[in-house]
Amino acid sequence: METLGRHSAELRSLVALARPEGRAERGLYIVEGATLLEEARRSGVAVAAIYATQEAYAREPQLAAAHAEGVPLKLLEERSAERLSELEHPPGIFSLVPLLLAEPATILARSGLALLLADLNDPGNAGTLLRAAEAFGATGALLGDLGVDPHHPKLVRAAMGAHFRLPLARISPPELAGRLAEHPTLTIGLSAEGAPISTLPHRGARLLVVGNERHGLGRWAPLCRELAAIPMPGRAESLNAAVAGAIALYELGAAGEGRGISGGLSRE
Repeated sequence: METLGRHSAELRSLVALARPEGRAERGLYIVEGATLLEEARRSGVAVAAIYATQEAYAREPQLAAAHAEGVPLKLLEERSAERLSELEHPPGIFSLVPLLLAEPATILARSGLALLLADLNDPGNAGTLLRAAEAFGATGALLGDLGVDPHHPKLVRAAMGAHFRLPLARISPPELAGRLAEHPTLTIGLSAEGAPISTLPHRGARLLVVGNERHGLGRWAPLCRELAAIPMPGRAESLNAAVAGAIALYELGAAGEGRGISGGLSRE
């Protein structure tokens, strides 16, 4: 099996995928580790190539299985793996997968609950929210155009495979305003000044808007028809974006569909 050279052009092209422009140019991004490779294969994603250290190849039987199925696989030296990873202890497995983004209209056209990350900057928070959205049955997620890149390596790790099953799209406030005119949707902004979230519609076409970590809903606020708050009987002043958004996704999504208030905008 071929070992990729430390100074090869192919390795440099892989390193370039750490930047948004590199990912956009090739239409590919890297998922790191055995778990995300397994999630990709389980979800039917066409893995373009796998790069692994000798130790990782010996440790993970799925690498040989994927290679036997026709996925190109090359070995990496440990120092090359360190160049590709931001982690202190790289797992030594790097898989190339297609960078796919949906059209916002396809997400908004679906009946149910969708998520909008209103320019979130922290990749860990954004990835956790995508993971929660997929877990609680959201129809897709929109990401504000001034927020973190949806394929940032830390975001991809935090999302734990949600990229492979949850439609994602980037969008700006003017574009969203136009799309909402075409696809009537109840937009619900998460805000401490809102009504208790349990009193809001739990059925029909809804878009949950989770604001920026420091600036809240910001430029997206005028597009929110309703504001929702999470009651907190404890003494904490606030929750971070990931925790608050995950609670709201559960309340409006998986939990709320069966017991919530009707009144969302239906497409059926």
